[in-house]
Amino acid sequence: MKNKSNHPLSHLIPSRAFADKYVSRKVGGYTDLDVLDYARRAQENVMIYGPTGPGKTSFVLAYAARNNLPVVTIQCNGAIDPASFWGQITFDDSGDIAGWVDSDVTTVIENGGILYLDEVNFTPPKIMSVFHSLTDDRRVVTILEQGNRVIKAHPDLLVVAAYNPDYEGTRPLNAAFKNRFDLKMHFGYDPDVEAELICMPVMAEIAAKLRASHDQGAIMTPVSTNALMKFEVFALDFSIQFAILNFVNSFHVDEQSAVTELFSIYESELKKQV
Repeated sequence: MKNKSNHPLSHLIPSRAFADKYVSRKVGGYTDLDVLDYARRAQENVMIYGPTGPGKTSFVLAYAARNNLPVVTIQCNGAIDPASFWGQITFDDSGDIAGWVDSDVTTVIENGGILYLDEVNFTPPKIMSVFHSLTDDRRVVTILEQGNRVIKAHPDLLVVAAYNPDYEGTRPLNAAFKNRFDLKMHFGYDPDVEAELICMPVMAEIAAKLRASHDQGAIMTPVSTNALMKFEVFALDFSIQFAILNFVNSFHVDEQSAVTELFSIYESELKKQV
């Protein structure tokens, strides 16, 4: 792996702050960061799945920051063009072909780092299939536009895919693609992690009740870890009343009265803990 100063994608190495503020979680007796360490050494692909806001992307960025790895993110959706993954032909002023410019995707494949496929279940299988040769034992990509140029993956390349199975408009992952990710990690709302991130214990009780209502189908809006953290920020920067109003506004209009009623039960306790 090239060091931070001479990697061609050094500008994509996340700030050390991501690592410093990250709270790791346990996965089968190991830390989540340990799992990525193993995956990078063993050249295993990693799939992370779970609801919105438990820290899937923060996890990837924290690991990258800790290890000085650039992160190239592909925001997956049905509109992406597979040809644009690899780079583009350039033209001179007269309109003649001047050369080829590699994309960040091909650069990270060739030089090492993290290729992060975010929300992969938004993407049609035929588009994700362009990564099949990269994510199996071949670990190569072929660029047809460059006369079938073959790029071999750097030994230090880590491919990570993430998705939320409950998002509207998504589709089940193609089995051929999913089977290329032997390490699969579920990221839910971890109470141990949230206890480290949230200073007001009563917010954990409120979140638990709202999530139980979500699981029962009474409300549809998820309650993310980040939303709980932002509640505390706004409670300190503004007031409890402002933070409650802002929090309630994130819910569907049909759900807001029930959420407001729940906060009214805990409001006095919230004021004590702020």
